[in-house]
Amino acid sequence: MKSKISIFGAVAMALILTVPAVRASANTNSVDVTKSMQEARATAYQLSETADTLHSITNNGRLSWQTHSSYLESAREGVNQLGKMLANLEELKPNATQTQQLAIDRMRPQLVQTANSLTDAIELLNERRHHIYFPEYREKVQTVSEQATSMHQSLDAVLDYESAKARLDRLEMSVESGS
Repeated sequence: MKSKISIFGAVAMALILTVPAVRASANTNSVDVTKSMQEARATAYQLSETADTLHSITNNGRLSWQTHSSYLESAREGVNQLGKMLANLEELKPNATQTQQLAIDRMRPQLVQTANSLTDAIELLNERRHHIYFPEYREKVQTVSEQATSMHQSLDAVLDYESAKARLDRLEMSVESGS
């Protein structure tokens, strides 16, 4: 009888010791997702700023095609960087909260649309360097700007939500431990 109790005690002790390790691992994975989303948010913000400036100068009508080309190249680099970050986020997705998973899922179509519009804008600029102020080009640049802003806002909203939820959880835990 004693051996059954000792085995049960050993199993119970192993489970008790394992739970904090599992929680720590889950917390580490959650932190990785949050950190990756924060980096993607920062990159999306930079892309949004670049695209907004490009959109603004497209409506200005006084700058050279070289200036446009420079902004388009900067936007392309941002889109490529976000593509790599999205691939990383998709790998981390199983460890993400439901809200983070939805944001990751939403990011791919936005990024694809941004990349397609950016590619179209680059091609249009290459075709018409001497006359770049025309509606098709403006529309593509505007789409890049809108999608970049939308990606940034989505990531920002999810991170704000997750931060508020974590603060609420900590507050609930402190109330429970104080009662």
